[in-house]
Amino acid sequence: MPPDGPRQHAIGDHALLADGRTAALLAPDGNVAWLCWPRVDSAPVLLGILDTARGGRFQLRPAAPAELVERGYLGPTLGVRSVWETAEGRLTVDDVLAWEGPPRLLRGLRAEGSAVEVEVVLLPAFGAGTLPPRWDQAGGRVVAAAGGLRLSVDSPGRWEQGAGGVRARFPVEPGAPAAVVLSGAESPLPAEAALELLEGTLARWRALSGRMSTAGAAEGVVGRALGPTAAVEAVVRSGLVLCGLQQRGTGHGIVAAPTTSLPQWPGSARTWDYRYGWPRDTALAGLALLRLGLVEEASALGAFCGEACRGGVAPALLRVDGTAPPVEVTLDHLAGHGGARPVRIGNGAAGQAQLDVVGEVVDLAHALDRAGALPDALRLAVTDLAGLAERRWEEPDHGIWEIRGAPRCYTQSRVMAWTGLRRAAALARRGSVDGDAERWEGVAATVRAAVLDGLPPAAPLPLHPGGGLDGALGLVPLVGFLPFTDPRAAATLDALSRELGASGLVERHSPIDDGIVDPCAPFVFATLWLGAALERGGGDGLRHVAAALAEHGVGGLLGEVALPGRGPLGNYPQVQSHASLILAGLPRR
Repeated sequence: MPPDGPRQHAIGDHALLADGRTAALLAPDGNVAWLCWPRVDSAPVLLGILDTARGGRFQLRPAAPAELVERGYLGPTLGVRSVWETAEGRLTVDDVLAWEGPPRLLRGLRAEGSAVEVEVVLLPAFGAGTLPPRWDQAGGRVVAAAGGLRLSVDSPGRWEQGAGGVRARFPVEPGAPAAVVLSGAESPLPAEAALELLEGTLARWRALSGRMSTAGAAEGVVGRALGPTAAVEAVVRSGLVLCGLQQRGTGHGIVAAPTTSLPQWPGSARTWDYRYGWPRDTALAGLALLRLGLVEEASALGAFCGEACRGGVAPALLRVDGTAPPVEVTLDHLAGHGGARPVRIGNGAAGQAQLDVVGEVVDLAHALDRAGALPDALRLAVTDLAGLAERRWEEPDHGIWEIRGAPRCYTQSRVMAWTGLRRAAALARRGSVDGDAERWEGVAATVRAAVLDGLPPAAPLPLHPGGGLDGALGLVPLVGFLPFTDPRAAATLDALSRELGASGLVERHSPIDDGIVDPCAPFVFATLWLGAALERGGGDGLRHVAAALAEHGVGGLLGEVALPGRGPLGNYPQVQSHASLILAGLPRR
């Protein structure tokens, strides 16, 4: 056994592997601490990030004491390189989820100096750690099965079974690369073919990053926060995260994050399952991909939104194939990350009314139409969504923050209803959608007047008519609800910066009873929205953008929330955060 077995690392210590079907988190000790199989919203088969005792292991590292001397992404790819130094020699491990063929996690090994003995440990956590696997092995292949799932690992060494799973040891000789492959495939993949597939996957990611347009990233606020070279790298990394989490062959949705139950505050009950497709997050990701010049990928996300919202519905979330998500349940036998419980599967917000979805989805439709890439499903949905906003804009909802309590008339929801009506009217005037542009404009004017009614001329917009501040209202001038020169817009941005953004990072809103007493860390996307709005309005948003980007994980991965000095928290990496980085970092086209 390695001298230091797997332990629970900080959230930001994990690197992301993704292939457009599933995703994994790789810890710095060579253990795969999170993996759902075979799809990103399937049951997890490795979940050490939530419970080291029950979460299983798929760990690969030198068998002898070793020091990790290098770790990071292999350039603009979603492949991760780890370099270990031992008394024997130097071991390099390259990890990817293969793009072609059935889902496979590939681990390529190369030794320098002299041979390095490697140990691989496997123990899947079937049934969230409640189902012991049945083992079958022959030579370098071991198969684990339980609960209707089957995983195999091919390695150069023979497997030995023990109480902690199975393990294999083998030497890696200089000049003789080796491979370890996890899959559900019936047949082994020879090492030479595995290494070729690994290189082909890296080439695929490099080709995708080569299609991204990052013009202007070095000169903008992200460039000022990170420096020119790092800003371009951050924008490209964010684009790769979005592309890796966008699903192919399952409805083309994108998960809000590939993880569940990573806490929004250390040890708290603010633990949610984000492995589903929120039309809001999907639309924001589509806008970001469009800004990068990835029109085909953005249009596919638009099609998902269109299918999700057809018939005049605006669901809060769906599975990535467009079907209904599971009912939220808790897995009370799991310890949680850092003791944060409960661990949840499913998301109770699925039944909520969230009116702002209309605005985000129609805003994406408007942008795709300008790019000549508006899919038919979204074209048809625009008319229905505008009608939905027209009928329901006065009704209370649960808002962008998904408050689990009584619905309220959230200002952000109405601002986005206004946005959806205005964008729908513009599309109708262009002849791109069917609808009465004049009527939609009139309703939009009514919505705007209702939001501003009774508001003093230099007062910030409130969270809801009862008062308070909302960190999401940094978007007010960005969507055009108020011009940057309007005193109410300036007052809103100033109040958010002073009262919700004292640390640089922006709190979600003023205190409100949402049924959970635990605090919530500041939100990365709200911080980036505020920074971008201040910059575009001629102010200084650098403090906020720099604070958001300082609290990142491996390779610049962003969580949902962050704490100064503590790095990413919440589900990680998060699509809204990475999409917001792209939109803040690149100029409008």
